[in-house]
Amino acid sequence: PILFEMEKRGILLDLVLLDSLRDQVENYLVNFKSKLIEIQGNPSFNINSPKQIETYLFETLAYSPIKITKTGKRST
Repeated sequence: PILFEMEKRGILLDLVLLDSLRDQVENYLVNFKSKLIEIQGNPSFNINSPKQIETYLFETLAYSPIKITKTGKRST
């Protein structure tokens, strides 16, 4: 019943706060990606590439995969 009332009436959002949170998260992600690339040591490293992440984690750093997928790939 509570969710129904919320859907029927709507809710108020603090858009200024949401914008601020979005900016903070975006800045954090930019810094985080930069640090990952710096640690990895290759400026052309694509952190959005599961294959490159897999190679770096399991071959370069020699981490053991926790799970291997049905196709035999190491889960990142």
